[in-house]
Amino acid sequence: MPLPTDLELIRRDTELPGLGLLLDAEVMLAHFQKAFPERGYSDLQILYVRYKPQTSCLVRLELETSGGLEQAYASAYQTDNHDKFSKAELAPEQLCKVLRAEGLVLQRFPYDRNLKHLAELLDPLMRSGLLKKALGQAMGDSQLKPLVYKPERRFVAKLETKSTSFALKQYSSQSFDQALASAKALEALDLPIAKLQGSSEKHKLIAFDWLNGKTLRELFLENQACPDTLYSLGQTLAKVHMQDASSFPSRSRTFEKERLIALNHYVGWLLPNLGSQLSQLTSFLSKEFSRAAPCHNLVHGDFYDKQVLVNEDEISLIDFDDAYRGDPAHDIGLFTAHLERNLLIGRLSERQCKMSLPAFLEGYKSLRPLPERIDLYTAAELIGLAPHFFRNREPDWAQQTEDLLARASEIVVESYVVSA
Repeated sequence: MPLPTDLELIRRDTELPGLGLLLDAEVMLAHFQKAFPERGYSDLQILYVRYKPQTSCLVRLELETSGGLEQAYASAYQTDNHDKFSKAELAPEQLCKVLRAEGLVLQRFPYDRNLKHLAELLDPLMRSGLLKKALGQAMGDSQLKPLVYKPERRFVAKLETKSTSFALKQYSSQSFDQALASAKALEALDLPIAKLQGSSEKHKLIAFDWLNGKTLRELFLENQACPDTLYSLGQTLAKVHMQDASSFPSRSRTFEKERLIALNHYVGWLLPNLGSQLSQLTSFLSKEFSRAAPCHNLVHGDFYDKQVLVNEDEISLIDFDDAYRGDPAHDIGLFTAHLERNLLIGRLSERQCKMSLPAFLEGYKSLRPLPERIDLYTAAELIGLAPHFFRNREPDWAQQTEDLLARASEIVVESYVVSA
């Protein structure tokens, strides 16, 4: 059954009759069992939801078979979106089934309509030719360990050979160009990051050095993150912000305003009862961003604890796909927003949070002054994280979303209203 908080959403979205089916694990299991009877599916978990109200919805799934777990995804479209259904009907039937009456498309891994060469990467024989184009050598004895799969967007894996390892990322066409441009621009900078080792435009594949270590997220969960590590991380980020950013795309204040408008509409659709509070909050933040002068620093763009690798005393940063030229306060605000979110959901203790942020900021200040508008970005990024509870299928997603927005409001009041 869908979560109780999903039912009102399903009722309101009359343009997507398949939404209620997608959010019901038992129903989806029955559909997959009927569509692919030879697979012997016995259980199904919904792991992730990507939802565009009244337009489409995609869910990433994990199915249990007698041979182990299998990845899949399913999509719901408006029933009159004949283009989507017609294109899906051209896919191999053993991997993709179209249920027009229900408004659904079922897709078994490794079929992916946007990651068109995913099957080649996963097949050991075909992979050799692909790697020869990307890395200049076939690596016929390689082993591939999948790490991250975001249907129709990105697949990340560790490639292991007898002598070395690489991080491989396969992208959709739209994401590939930006990621490759960023990787090439980073080559000229002196930063502790994974170096670009090769790419294939045809296969939308980029290969990087493999960096050893644990993520800061893992260290937090193991209660192994210490003030010295956070201090060094602050220094590392300061060094990023001090680099030449002229080769990176610029991001104006208009981007932040437009993103807040989109978040206002999206979260307001998920939880209409928050509409008035959310509109006031996003309106205030938009005005503050409009008043801010432009900045031209190198910004990571997606900086939080899972993008930090710690190997003994060495710190490295990964995933600069969204790097841009703009306001360095964005990185610090996003990092802080993740700490706040993790504290809220119990992933981080209050002691860890109180230790981490001051040490991180002190490390940053040891190399350059803290940028203005950190609180502004923290509040904005908390709003940006708010849909993740629904997206990740948290049972209490509505209350958690409300709590996170309340924290964003508190930061605005404390930092802008009280101080004024």
